[in-house]
Amino acid sequence: MKRAKENNQFFKNKKVLVTGGAGFVGTNLILKLLEKKALIRATIHSKSPQIKNSKVEFIKADLTRPADCQNA
Repeated sequence: MKRAKENNQFFKNKKVLVTGGAGFVGTNLILKLLEKKALIRATIHSKSPQIKNSKVEFIKADLTRPADCQNA
């Protein structure tokens, strides 16, 4: 039981970068991370994000470009 509680607190106030934040997997991952109180930055390429939440920082980036990777 103690282990489950530790897992629930693991992401609290931790910075997490989600690549593909506008896609199906990224959107669902962001929703789970929000429940766990993570600090989220997500990259988007061409699609608009499905989530409208002020706690998520979205960055438009093409991760095949080194300059965009550094900004993420």
